[in-house]
Amino acid sequence: MIVALVFIATLGLASLGNPLLTVLPTLGVGFFYALLKLPMRIPALTIVFLALVLESPADNGPWKSPLYSVGELFLGQIKKIVKIDALVITGVDTLLVLLLLIYAYRRMRGLMVDTQRIVATPRALVMATLAAIGIILFAWAYGIGTGGEFRWSQWQVNQMMHLPFMIFVFAALLPGPDCARSLGVLVVAAAVIKSCVALGVKQVYPMADFMTSHQDSVTFALGLCHLWIHVLENPNKKTIAALAGLGPLILMAMVVNDRRLVWVQLAYSLLFTLYASRWSWIKFRLIRAVLVAIPVGVIYLAAGWGTSGTGVFAPVGTVKSMIDSKEDASTKWRDLENFNLYVTLTTNPAVGIGLGKPFIQAVALPDVTSMYELEPYVPHNSLLGLWAYTGYVGFSTWWMTLVVAAFIAMSGYYAARAPPSDRITALTAICAMIIYMVHVYGDIGLSVTPGLFVVASCVVVAAKTAVANGGYR
Repeated sequence: MIVALVFIATLGLASLGNPLLTVLPTLGVGFFYALLKLPMRIPALTIVFLALVLESPADNGPWKSPLYSVGELFLGQIKKIVKIDALVITGVDTLLVLLLLIYAYRRMRGLMVDTQRIVATPRALVMATLAAIGIILFAWAYGIGTGGEFRWSQWQVNQMMHLPFMIFVFAALLPGPDCARSLGVLVVAAAVIKSCVALGVKQVYPMADFMTSHQDSVTFALGLCHLWIHVLENPNKKTIAALAGLGPLILMAMVVNDRRLVWVQLAYSLLFTLYASRWSWIKFRLIRAVLVAIPVGVIYLAAGWGTSGTGVFAPVGTVKSMIDSKEDASTKWRDLENFNLYVTLTTNPAVGIGLGKPFIQAVALPDVTSMYELEPYVPHNSLLGLWAYTGYVGFSTWWMTLVVAAFIAMSGYYAARAPPSDRITALTAICAMIIYMVHVYGDIGLSVTPGLFVVASCVVVAAKTAVANGGYR
């Protein structure tokens, strides 16, 4: 029966004209068989890697690779395949649910497939995640009950529910700190692969607005941060060589991808690691270099502020475009949108306006619904959007998940002794959260694919590491 179904499905996909699609049924059967036999950590980490390297149909650059169809199937919404509008979940969401079912089956049958030690997820993180899910459901019910439209509320729920769902999934699938090294290698490998793609596309499409996608800012920033943290916590020839060899490649990709937000993500993360990491000879020298560079940087900014922001003062132009709405139309748009979200929040500060409703346009924005129909419901500033739709109570409850995760990770950092892997895991997890937070504020970031996967996986591994080394109980 399986062979017959695979044969029929292969013939059907062959009629679409894409030869890559014809191998999907065979790969699907092989992958499903592997899921039944492999330890959960292997498919889970594989999914994280694929989510970082495959092209997302929602945010792809000027060039489509031969694997674009796979990325569309993996990261695209199921409704585009099944033609049911209510199915706004993605292919990878469905796959993660399948992994959870297999995990539950193994637990009920007592099957010992996972060979690595399994560490319990801290109860505080579990409770914070449950609270976030509960407040989203409340905002959904409140919004629909007060006149919200179900169609638009689906998108908002999908955005807000994604991170808590991912944390629960990886809490079940990743056994503990033994996954930390593999996870770090996969993040850096994804950043390097995407960097090579960005630099290659630049040669073919030199005038494109960006080379891969806006979402890849998360991958670039975290990959570089992870290399940096290795040097900061374990300075030796190997870690310094890795940063010196791969760091410039990732930096060049960040330049050609031309996304301003990535520099903010990187800067905040690096500053945090300098502040929070233990004192060492390399940290002392870096702090001294930063203190010396501050006056030079101030003079450089002052000298270039009144210029056109090109040539040697191009970085100054980038800074101006991010903070001065007079210099950049996109920044002005976002300032106006932020004001509208603030006005929306003031109508019901406690619980917000609920889901399924557009935010109030106290200042009329240009109508872009022909290109992006979700703009009135899923604004660019996801952080203020979360605040406007769920109020102080909803925002605080949802955001508490990240605060609790950061507290647990730093508890594990201070409890770590030797080797430095536990400290590297903790700092990488918090950098992933910082990068995600910046993306949430600067763009439609609540359900940005790389952010979801790196935050959920890194947070779970760091939390279980804290439990394993006695830093948190």
